[in-house]
Amino acid sequence: NASDVVVVPSVSTAKWKEQYGRVVPEAMACGNLVITSSAGSLPELVEECGIVIEEDNVDQLAQALENYVVAPFEYKEVRSKAIKRATHQLSIMKQADCYSARLQALLPETIHLK
Repeated sequence: NASDVVVVPSVSTAKWKEQYGRVVPEAMACGNLVITSSAGSLPELVEECGIVIEEDNVDQLAQALENYVVAPFEYKEVRSKAIKRATHQLSIMKQADCYSARLQALLPETIHLK
């Protein structure tokens, strides 16, 4: 919560790709500028509410960080969008509702989760 920028520079391997992790939505909810790699589901989480760089591209990461340091005010709108997205679409309660709906769809009609 005390940071301004959170970097998630994941790199896919033959056996692993970045899955949905809480660090991105939590950073967005705190108003951080989120910089992620294009690995796995990270671009889907960030959308237009952060910066997505190519996997394993150190030069792009360095440039994104330099751009922020030089002109942090230029990212005010992106950070505001991130807070809204995290709050309305990526919150813990929203996740719980999605899981509940999916599980409910798998159960016979006679069983209901509450």
